[in-house]
Amino acid sequence: FVAALKEAHRILKPSGQLWIAEVESRFPEKKDGVDEFADALLTVGFRVTEKVLSKKVFILLYATKTSPG
Repeated sequence: FVAALKEAHRILKPSGQLWIAEVESRFPEKKDGVDEFADALLTVGFRVTEKVLSKKVFILLYATKTSPG
């Protein structure tokens, strides 16, 4: 998934939006796992602006491109 995130970073304009819907089952420790994923997004150049953990099947993350690349 890192290659996909890097490609999203490459093609988005500055301050572009990245929306991620991921299956809850990928995060066994839901809150901690999502926080770790949000931290990983920072290393690729995205800042998570919103997390929606209350969905039944999906976790939603909204992020903004923060670095020029």
